[in-house]
Formats: sequence, structure tokens, C-alpha cells
Amino acid sequence: MTTSTIYADTADGQISSTAATYADARPGTGAATVTATTTSTQNSVGQFNVSGFTYGCYELFFWFATGAIADGDTVSSATLSLYGASDSSATDFTMTAALDNWGDTLTAGDYVAGASLSGLTTVATFATSGFSTSGYNAFTDVAFPANVDKTGNTRIIVYSSRHSGNNTPSGNEYVAVYMTNETGTTKDPKLVVEHTSSVSATATPAAIVTSVAVPAVTVSLGKTVTPDAVVATAALPAATAVANSTVTPAVIATSVTVP
Repeated sequence: MTTSTIYADTADGQISSTAATYADARPGTGAATVTATTTSTQNSVGQFNVSGFTYGCYELFFWFATGAIADGDTVSSATLSLYGASDSSATDFTMTAALDNWGDTLTAGDYVAGASLSGLTTVATFATSGFSTSGYNAFTDVAFPANVDKTGNTRIIVYSSRHSGNNTPSGNEYVAVYMTNETGTTKDPKLVVEHTSSVSATATPAAIVTSVAVPAVTVSLGKTVTPDAVVATAALPAATAVANSTVTPAVIATSVTVP
């Protein structure tokens, strides 16, 4: 088994939607201001309300280059981990990671309206009641292994369950995580994938020795005659074996009657 740790691309980022009403902020329409940020070292996910006047929703977007994994490999696990930066949430929520092919460059147009979030394929979740600001927060798998793109890039969105559920915030309910723009990789968003190769191997069993009939001989009185043994070999066709398995060819025995 191979374990591949894949860090998020620097094109990742956050999209925020703010407005005077939650009815505009949640879908990112009407009088909402929608802004994409891709250069920050920390970004947020969740919602907020400032004194009943300004409402906002945060979504996070990540891109992992999983195309380096062989297409024929079997993925047994895929764990998304985000390093906590701050917790400004007075109300706990569930961070939901879902498939979202937002492209190569994050723009305001990639914002997903709150009502549309539940229609995306969920791959992992994390409850902010256990959110850490001093280490990685490993998401619980839902359907990540089956959705790792082994021929390209795996792109996801991370959003708040309360944003998706149309729960109007009365205060701050968001958390911040470190992004790939942070110096080094010790706090970068990462996807740890465990996968097993299924490359075929060819096993050629040893030749099988068989005996053949020996013609009858005439024996003179008082003498012993032992005919020479005649040995023949027969090659078996090559067998295909799956890597990490053992193939033991069957023994073939042939009995011959000597007159």
C-alpha cells in the first residue's frame, strides 16, 4: 500500500457573499457583494451577522493534484485535513466538503448559492464543536475514496451546514483555517490518500516431468536388465497473477504401465 500526501494548490481560496439581508447574502444575489480571495494565508468558512445590519456567508475552495495516482490503483482511504487558525463561532456547525469542479482559477462566479449546496456530492464532514486551532482537523469520510480523481485534479468546496440549511445567523458562526499561501507546508490543507497498485505480474510454473512407456525387454536367466529411464518435459502456459498474491501451479502426475 502507498500513502500519498497531497497539499492543496495555491489557486485555492475563499468566496464571501455579504449583504444587508440574509435573503441576499445566502444566495449571493440581489444587493449582495460577492468577492473571491486567493492570496490570503488564512480564510474562513461559515456565516456571520453584525448587529443585525450586515450578513455574510463564507465558502472555501480547494484543489488537490491527485492525477499522480495510477489510474488502476485502488483507493482505500482519503482524508481531508485543515489546520485551524481561529474559532469565531458562537454557534457550532458542521463543515461539509463536497465535490465542486470550480476550474483552474477561483472567481466570484464560483460562489454556490446556499440552496444549491445540498445538491453537491458530499465526500467528508467535520463538526466544529471539536475544532482545533493548534493542529490539523481531520474530516470524517463520507464518500471520498470513490471520488478521488486519479486522472486529473480533485476539486472541492467546504461550506457550513447552517448556510446550506438556511439558518439565519445572529452573530459570528465561522472558523478560519490556514491556506497553502502560508509559509512552508506544516499547516497547508492536505489530502492523505492510501492506495494499492493492481499491476499484473506473470508467473511461469516449473516444467513438469512425466514418465513415458518403455518397450518390453528380453531377460536372460540369471541376468538383470534395467531399461534406461526416458524423461520428457512439458511446458505449461504462463499464468497471470495479481501483485501481492502467490500462485502455486498444481502438480500433474502421470502413471505408466511398463510391460
